[in-house]
Formats: sequence, structure tokens, C-alpha cells
Amino acid sequence: NPAIRSQTVVRSSFTDLARQYLRYGYWKVQMLALHPCSLRLRQVAAPALLLLVLMATFLPGGYWSRWIAVLLLTAYFVFIGMAATELSLITRLQLWPRYLLAFLVLHWSWGAGFWAGMVVAPLNRYAQPTWAIEIMKRKVEDG
Repeated sequence: NPAIRSQTVVRSSFTDLARQYLRYGYWKVQMLALHPCSLRLRQVAAPALLLLVLMATFLPGGYWSRWIAVLLLTAYFVFIGMAATELSLITRLQLWPRYLLAFLVLHWSWGAGFWAGMVVAPLNRYAQPTWAIEIMKRKVEDG
């Protein structure tokens, strides 16, 4: 619809970006409690990577688990390096380190927020944001 207008708000720091994606990951768990069919495979990638790397790094397993963590992280860095390269070729090459850092912040914050949501969600019985409660009230009132 050409009448729709949107505005992009760029975060002023990587810390602000991390906070934003921590919240996104956290609230994704809450949203999945309401709409489990909305989950897409690509949304599982960041939490899965984070979990696999942490398990391979910290669980007992010795030599092989460390190599698994190294291989996962190497593959991850290759892929985000390629994505950062593609973006920097389109825009400016000097931005390559910032793109790389932005991808790291996005993925790891989102994954950490997701796991935090998984831990907290059972404790608060999937507390719903106020806008979701209002929508549900309207649906009940409308029949």
C-alpha cells in the first residue's frame, strides 16, 4: 500500500542495539506462547547457536566438545563476515567492522533474550503485554 509510511530509528550505540534485541528475543518467547505456529526456522538459529556453543564450551566432553565449539564459531564468523562484506560493498567498505559487530550484537543478544524468556516465562505464566490483553478483551466483547 503506497499510503503506508514508516520511519527507521537507528540505535545510537551497540549497547542500545543489544538492549533492543534482548527484548525482542525475550518477548518472542511470550508471543510463541500465544501463537506457537508463528515460529520460523530462521528464528531458532541464534538461540540454537548460542546454546550449542555454550554446551560445547562448558559441558564436560574434553577435546571434541572444544573443537565443536571452534567449528561452530568459525562457520558463524565466516557467514557473518560474508554478509558484512556484501553490505559494505553496497554501501562503504569502511563500515565492514561495524556491520560485523552489528551482526554479532543482533544474534547473540536475541539468542540470550530468547533463553532468558524461556527461563522466566514459566515463572510468570507467560505474562502478556498490555496490548495483547486489550486485543483479547475486544475479541471476547465482539463475540
